[in-house]
Amino acid sequence: MLRNFISLMSLVLLASCATTALPPDYSGPVATIQETAARVDSGKAQMFFLSKIDGNYIEENSSARSFQQSYGNGNNLTIVNTPYQIPAQAHTYTITGSHVWAMDGRAIFEDSLEVSGEVTFTPKTDHTYLIGGELKNDESRVWIKDNETGEVVAEFAKRDP
Repeated sequence: MLRNFISLMSLVLLASCATTALPPDYSGPVATIQETAARVDSGKAQMFFLSKIDGNYIEENSSARSFQQSYGNGNNLTIVNTPYQIPAQAHTYTITGSHVWAMDGRAIFEDSLEVSGEVTFTPKTDHTYLIGGELKNDESRVWIKDNETGEVVAEFAKRDP
């Protein structure tokens, strides 16, 4: 439990110095990332998102935006899940699945069931990539797939003993 709280606080602190998914001076080909979420209750959701590109944290992913949008609203999580663009170039993408809460206090007492993994690939220009998954007590999974072709680019699982 304490580990989850420390992980959440580290993510929040690191997000303040994070990069964006598409650098402001980038003018090359792009693809689209669509993150997904499944509401658990009014203040909690399972979220599947892009957390890093080449080891650099992404500040505009759905987890961070949802937390920011919900701040100060008690136990009412606003899910922000708008698509955004990424470079259609070879990079190492870290995808994550985790519970996200409207209130920090819940993170101390509940398990995030977080799972993540890194994949190096070149997104196809003008394609949309969906990040999805499922968080369960016995096994959590996160994947990224090409929405146009249905091809799963990568899938990662974490089993809890």
